[in-house]
Amino acid sequence: MKLTKISAAVAAMAISGTASAFGPATVHDLELYISGASAQDKAISALITTMCSDIPDHYTAGKNWNAWSCTLNSAAVGTTLVNPKVLIQKRSAGGSGMGVAPVMNATAIDSMAISAANCTADAVVANQWNCGAPATGANPRVPDLGVADVNPELFVGANVPDGGAAVSPGDISLLMNTKSAAALVFGIPVTTSLRDALQVLQFGAGAPCASGPDGLANWKTTGVVPARETEACMPSLQRNQVASIMAGQVASWNDFYVNGKRITDPLAYGTAAASISFPTDPNSVVTVCRRVNGSGTQAQMSANFLRSPCSSAGVAPVRYNVATEFNGPLVLEGKGSGDVNKCLDDMENATNLGKNVFPVVGGTQGNNPTADGALFNDPSYHRWAIGLQSLEKNPDLQFGYRFVKIDGAAPTIDNVANGTYLDWAEQSYQWRKALAGDKLAIVNHITSNAANATFLGTTLGPKFDYTFGRSGFLATVGTPAANGVVDHLAPVVPYTHAPGTAPLDNCRVPMVKAGAASPVI
Repeated sequence: MKLTKISAAVAAMAISGTASAFGPATVHDLELYISGASAQDKAISALITTMCSDIPDHYTAGKNWNAWSCTLNSAAVGTTLVNPKVLIQKRSAGGSGMGVAPVMNATAIDSMAISAANCTADAVVANQWNCGAPATGANPRVPDLGVADVNPELFVGANVPDGGAAVSPGDISLLMNTKSAAALVFGIPVTTSLRDALQVLQFGAGAPCASGPDGLANWKTTGVVPARETEACMPSLQRNQVASIMAGQVASWNDFYVNGKRITDPLAYGTAAASISFPTDPNSVVTVCRRVNGSGTQAQMSANFLRSPCSSAGVAPVRYNVATEFNGPLVLEGKGSGDVNKCLDDMENATNLGKNVFPVVGGTQGNNPTADGALFNDPSYHRWAIGLQSLEKNPDLQFGYRFVKIDGAAPTIDNVANGTYLDWAEQSYQWRKALAGDKLAIVNHITSNAANATFLGTTLGPKFDYTFGRSGFLATVGTPAANGVVDHLAPVVPYTHAPGTAPLDNCRVPMVKAGAASPVI
């Protein structure tokens, strides 16, 4: 589908200015159910807007459930129904794994109820409806389209959702069509106070990196970026350090050193110690805000840092263990990326309410005061924590965490394109081969445009501008820039995990595409 059709659809909607305002009691002509990775939610939302001839109604139930209702522009999408009323629901709960096995096996999973009884109009935002999240097993439906941060074959071993079954690679090609989507940058966020400590130890206590305000939530509006939030002042962790933490090999920040200095020792900071917010929990435990098994964000981290499940020598990521929560590491798991936002923010701000959003793991995590004791339940503890997120989270610095460099490279599309930044993955869409008709037309429209370089650069790109540079998505199809410098208006990654005619496999070391420029840094 040409991008001109997207532009025409957006222009038509802007001219008409018509609000759909169908309301939750509407009977729709078409309904499409999408499940899987939360990292693509902004892209999917933008694509759905381009498919509508009016302003979509947006239904939401917390961080992991969204739906859009509008009049579909049948001429742009190619449906046989003329301008049908369409409802497209996106479930992000459970992450990428829920966009693979349920699609492949035609398994019905819970979905959000769009009804007058379950949804109420937002009192402030037009066309916004707030709905109740579904209970487990409620409104069961088989997903029509799945989305994953990595290729489906990786959902084995530690990437199998709890209670689920490993994906059979042979069934993937037998039952589903798969299509590579865009490449997405991922990163390692740390609580802001930990970033501050690393910054002082790596750059010194003086100007410019330690000067100015900690962060500006409106920096995009003002154009003022505090020095300490720039790429030049972004501290770095080594790949091996990240791997050690994510594998559970580092129990306490007391065991963590930067340039030979223990990072929890105030003497290491000299006069700058007064500006550092040190952990207040008794043992300075390493706290990991990770995702549940089945998350594509978790899967790509495991592949890139731990070589799991890519190799028999790979190491599974650490999970919650009641026996280690007091001395570390303390590991918390979130169903969606929004849960990781909350976990890191809670640890930074000593609210520690993350226990209310994390699922039970092993029957105890965050839900059993007897097992967890005062250590986790006490909201007075300020902790240093580390996590994992895709680079379309927190660009406005609204949460209490910051991304760090890995091996000296910041998580930007420029560094992915020049080959210096390692933490990125090629995503995939999948749908059952039995899907047909107008549903298939919508799926083809979404999957074709999701990897369009101009759409990624002009429509989505500005959403992922950080104080340290542009991040987010790069197209996997198209011609990379001849000089090896990524074009922000139409970014195309020159490297691939599917070289030549090989199938996509995010376990592969990415290789430069045939004929593409290979920058030497």
